[in-house]
Amino acid sequence: MKRAFNIVVLAAALLLGTQKSASAQQWLWGLAYGFAAPTGNTKDFANDFSWRNFTVEARRINENRNMSFGFNASWNVFFEKSNRTSVLPNVPGSVTGTQYRYINSWPILLSAHHYFGHPYRPRPFIGLNLGAYIIEERVEIGLVAAHETNVHLGGAPEVGFAFPRGNQIWWLSARYHATLEAGHVPEQNYFTVSLGVTSH
Repeated sequence: MKRAFNIVVLAAALLLGTQKSASAQQWLWGLAYGFAAPTGNTKDFANDFSWRNFTVEARRINENRNMSFGFNASWNVFFEKSNRTSVLPNVPGSVTGTQYRYINSWPILLSAHHYFGHPYRPRPFIGLNLGAYIIEERVEIGLVAAHETNVHLGGAPEVGFAFPRGNQIWWLSARYHATLEAGHVPEQNYFTVSLGVTSH
């Protein structure tokens, strides 16, 4: 877990170091808000269509304005209230009752994007995001609670559309997040759709 986190931090430091001589005008900084839908193991744990999806984004666009490299950090929350019978860590036997299930996912990712069409008109783009996901799973049943937090390696391919307006770029994009297993938590998967704005 610590090794995976160190790899992402080192990669981010190298990225920033190679760009330190770049003009500030080439960096775009932004925020995004959207929704998330779980699939696979994530859906099995907490089947929740979530509106709690926040992203901070930084991208450096090249001189031709058709490629960008950067990084982003997000917070995605899934919650489900259900009645199940579950086996919890460090709790003998099984537990039945009303359960409150939470997943908090914090992706910290390096990104690369390619943009099609005229740079000052609406245009589509594709991207790839790779890095670490800090994921917490928590179950509460009455006075009993169990949780586990791990760092997962993972990534998210992305498609979207950018809308330039002055010194701002509005964008709408969809990402499919997929991680490897870590600790006692299997691989995780979910979709996000976000509306964001960046400026320089």
